[in-house]
Amino acid sequence: MKKRKKNDKLLIVFIILAIFWLIFSTFLIYSKYLAKEKKIREKQIPLIEVTDEKIKEALSIEGFQKVINFTLSDVGNNVEVKLRTNCYELIGYIDEVQANSIRIALNQTKRIRPTTHDLMKDIFDSIGVKFVLGKIVGAVGGNYIGLLVVSQNNKTYVIVDARPSDIMALALRYNETIYISENLLKERGRYIC
Repeated sequence: MKKRKKNDKLLIVFIILAIFWLIFSTFLIYSKYLAKEKKIREKQIPLIEVTDEKIKEALSIEGFQKVINFTLSDVGNNVEVKLRTNCYELIGYIDEVQANSIRIALNQTKRIRPTTHDLMKDIFDSIGVKFVLGKIVGAVGGNYIGLLVVSQNNKTYVIVDARPSDIMALALRYNETIYISENLLKERGRYIC
Protein backbone atom coordinates (compact mmCIF):
# COMPACT_ATOMS: atom_id res chain seq x y z
CA MET A 1 0.00 0.00 0.00
CA LYS A 2 2.85 2.39 0.91
CA LYS A 3 4.63 1.48 -2.28
CA ARG A 4 1.49 2.25 -4.31
CA LYS A 5 1.12 5.70 -2.62
CA LYS A 6 4.77 6.41 -3.35
CA ASN A 7 4.28 5.38 -6.99
CA ASP A 8 1.13 7.53 -7.19
CA LYS A 9 3.05 10.53 -5.81
CA LEU A 10 5.84 9.95 -8.32
CA LEU A 11 3.28 9.70 -11.11
CA ILE A 12 1.62 12.96 -10.02
CA VAL A 13 5.03 14.70 -9.84
CA PHE A 14 5.89 13.35 -13.28
CA ILE A 15 2.53 14.55 -14.71
CA ILE A 16 3.02 18.02 -13.17
CA LEU A 17 6.56 18.23 -14.60
CA ALA A 18 5.26 17.10 -18.00
CA ILE A 19 2.53 19.77 -17.91
CA PHE A 20 5.08 22.46 -16.97
CA TRP A 21 7.37 21.24 -19.75
CA LEU A 22 4.50 21.43 -22.29
CA ILE A 23 3.57 24.94 -21.15
CA PHE A 24 7.19 26.09 -21.21
CA SER A 25 7.94 24.58 -24.64
CA THR A 26 4.69 26.02 -26.05
CA PHE A 27 5.71 29.43 -24.72
CA LEU A 28 9.15 29.10 -26.35
CA ILE A 29 7.67 28.05 -29.69
CA TYR A 30 5.10 30.86 -29.59
CA SER A 31 7.81 33.40 -28.70
CA LYS A 32 9.89 32.29 -31.68
CA TYR A 33 6.79 32.50 -33.88
CA LEU A 34 6.06 36.07 -32.73
CA ALA A 35 9.67 37.11 -33.30
CA LYS A 36 9.57 35.65 -36.82
CA GLU A 37 6.24 37.37 -37.58
CA LYS A 38 7.66 40.69 -36.35
CA LYS A 39 10.63 40.36 -38.72
CA ILE A 40 8.30 39.57 -41.62
CA ARG A 41 6.09 42.59 -40.83
CA GLU A 42 9.14 44.85 -40.56
CA LYS A 43 10.26 43.74 -44.03
CA GLN A 44 6.80 44.20 -45.59
CA ILE A 45 5.71 47.55 -44.19
CA PRO A 46 5.92 50.01 -45.77
CA LEU A 47 5.71 48.35 -49.18
CA ILE A 48 7.53 51.31 -50.69
CA GLU A 49 9.16 53.74 -48.31
CA VAL A 50 6.77 56.67 -48.15
CA THR A 51 8.52 60.01 -47.88
CA ASP A 52 7.24 63.42 -48.96
CA GLU A 53 9.53 63.20 -51.99
CA LYS A 54 8.24 59.72 -52.93
CA ILE A 55 4.62 60.88 -52.58
CA LYS A 56 5.29 63.95 -54.72
CA GLU A 57 6.97 61.76 -57.36
CA ALA A 58 4.19 59.15 -57.26
CA LEU A 59 1.44 61.75 -57.62
CA SER A 60 3.13 63.55 -60.51
CA ILE A 61 1.93 62.73 -64.01
CA GLU A 62 4.71 64.73 -65.66
CA GLY A 63 6.38 62.45 -68.20
CA PHE A 64 3.28 60.23 -68.40
CA GLN A 65 0.49 59.90 -70.93
CA LYS A 66 -3.13 59.21 -70.10
CA VAL A 67 -4.63 55.92 -71.28
CA ILE A 68 -7.63 56.91 -73.38
CA ASN A 69 -8.73 53.46 -74.52
CA PHE A 70 -7.85 49.82 -74.21
CA THR A 71 -8.99 46.56 -75.71
CA LEU A 72 -8.82 42.92 -74.68
CA SER A 73 -8.41 40.12 -77.25
CA ASP A 74 -8.10 36.38 -76.63
CA VAL A 75 -4.79 35.04 -77.96
CA GLY A 76 -4.29 31.35 -77.24
CA ASN A 77 -4.15 30.76 -73.48
CA ASN A 78 -3.60 34.45 -72.73
CA VAL A 79 -5.40 37.70 -73.33
CA GLU A 80 -3.76 40.54 -75.22
CA VAL A 81 -4.26 43.99 -73.74
CA LYS A 82 -3.75 47.04 -75.94
CA LEU A 83 -3.49 50.30 -74.02
CA ARG A 84 -3.84 53.39 -76.19
CA THR A 85 -2.71 56.94 -75.42
CA ASN A 86 -2.94 59.85 -77.89
CA CYS A 87 -0.18 58.62 -80.19
CA TYR A 88 1.05 55.32 -78.74
CA GLU A 89 -0.23 51.82 -78.22
CA LEU A 90 1.31 49.51 -75.62
CA ILE A 91 0.63 45.77 -75.81
CA GLY A 92 0.79 43.31 -72.92
CA TYR A 93 -0.55 39.90 -72.04
CA ILE A 94 -2.53 38.78 -69.00
CA ASP A 95 -4.20 35.59 -67.88
CA GLU A 96 -7.90 34.84 -68.28
CA VAL A 97 -8.72 35.45 -64.58
CA GLN A 98 -7.36 39.01 -64.70
CA ALA A 99 -9.05 39.62 -68.05
CA ASN A 100 -12.36 38.37 -66.67
CA SER A 101 -12.18 40.82 -63.76
CA ILE A 102 -11.41 43.68 -66.15
CA ARG A 103 -14.29 42.66 -68.44
CA ILE A 104 -16.70 42.53 -65.50
CA ALA A 105 -15.75 46.10 -64.59
CA LEU A 106 -15.85 47.30 -68.21
CA ASN A 107 -19.32 45.89 -68.73
CA GLN A 108 -20.42 46.89 -65.21
CA THR A 109 -21.70 43.37 -64.73
CA LYS A 110 -23.34 42.68 -61.38
CA ARG A 111 -22.17 39.36 -59.97
CA ILE A 112 -23.69 37.19 -57.28
CA ARG A 113 -20.30 36.85 -55.58
CA PRO A 114 -17.56 39.50 -55.66
CA THR A 115 -14.32 39.09 -57.61
CA THR A 116 -11.04 39.79 -55.84
CA HIS A 117 -11.02 43.33 -57.21
CA ASP A 118 -14.63 43.90 -56.12
CA LEU A 119 -13.62 42.71 -52.67
CA MET A 120 -10.60 45.03 -52.62
CA LYS A 121 -12.79 47.99 -53.55
CA ASP A 122 -15.35 47.06 -50.88
CA ILE A 123 -12.61 46.82 -48.25
CA PHE A 124 -11.04 50.09 -49.39
CA ASP A 125 -14.42 51.84 -49.31
CA SER A 126 -15.28 50.49 -45.85
CA ILE A 127 -12.04 51.75 -44.27
CA GLY A 128 -11.92 55.10 -46.06
CA VAL A 129 -9.19 54.24 -48.57
CA LYS A 130 -9.38 56.01 -51.93
CA PHE A 131 -7.80 55.00 -55.24
CA VAL A 132 -5.69 58.05 -56.08
CA LEU A 133 -3.60 57.12 -59.09
CA GLY A 134 -2.46 54.15 -61.15
CA LYS A 135 0.63 54.26 -63.34
CA ILE A 136 2.58 51.89 -65.55
CA VAL A 137 6.11 53.02 -64.84
CA GLY A 138 8.45 50.57 -66.54
CA ALA A 139 9.21 47.01 -67.56
CA VAL A 140 11.45 44.21 -66.40
CA GLY A 141 11.87 41.50 -68.99
CA GLY A 142 8.42 40.78 -70.36
CA ASN A 143 6.61 42.18 -67.32
CA TYR A 144 5.29 45.70 -66.96
CA ILE A 145 5.65 47.38 -63.59
CA GLY A 146 2.76 49.31 -62.08
CA LEU A 147 2.48 51.75 -59.22
CA LEU A 148 -0.74 52.16 -57.27
CA VAL A 149 -1.23 55.16 -55.00
CA VAL A 150 -4.02 55.07 -52.42
CA SER A 151 -4.85 57.41 -49.57
CA GLN A 152 -6.81 57.11 -46.38
CA ASN A 153 -8.97 60.08 -45.47
CA ASN A 154 -6.93 62.19 -47.95
CA LYS A 155 -4.07 62.23 -45.43
CA THR A 156 -2.03 59.05 -45.38
CA TYR A 157 -0.63 57.94 -48.72
CA VAL A 158 0.48 54.42 -49.49
CA ILE A 159 2.46 53.60 -52.62
CA VAL A 160 2.19 49.99 -53.73
CA ASP A 161 4.02 48.00 -56.40
CA ALA A 162 1.17 46.48 -58.43
CA ARG A 163 0.54 44.54 -61.61
CA PRO A 164 -0.85 46.83 -64.31
CA SER A 165 -3.76 44.40 -64.78
CA ASP A 166 -4.71 44.87 -61.11
CA ILE A 167 -4.44 48.63 -61.51
CA MET A 168 -6.71 48.45 -64.58
CA ALA A 169 -9.30 46.33 -62.76
CA LEU A 170 -9.36 48.72 -59.79
CA ALA A 171 -9.22 51.91 -61.88
CA LEU A 172 -12.30 50.77 -63.81
CA ARG A 173 -14.17 50.11 -60.57
CA TYR A 174 -13.28 53.61 -59.33
CA ASN A 175 -13.77 55.25 -62.73
CA GLU A 176 -10.19 56.54 -62.53
CA THR A 177 -7.52 57.09 -65.17
CA ILE A 178 -4.33 55.11 -65.75
CA TYR A 179 -1.11 56.72 -66.94
CA ILE A 180 1.85 55.22 -68.82
CA SER A 181 5.44 56.45 -68.72
CA GLU A 182 6.37 58.27 -71.93
CA ASN A 183 9.81 56.63 -71.83
CA LEU A 184 8.16 53.20 -71.68
CA LEU A 185 5.86 54.11 -74.57
CA LYS A 186 8.83 55.23 -76.69
CA GLU A 187 10.82 52.12 -75.76
CA ARG A 188 8.13 49.41 -76.02
CA GLY A 189 5.09 51.06 -77.51
CA ARG A 190 3.98 51.42 -81.10
CA TYR A 191 3.70 54.93 -82.52
CA ILE A 192 0.26 55.27 -84.17
CA CYS A 193 -0.06 58.97 -85.16
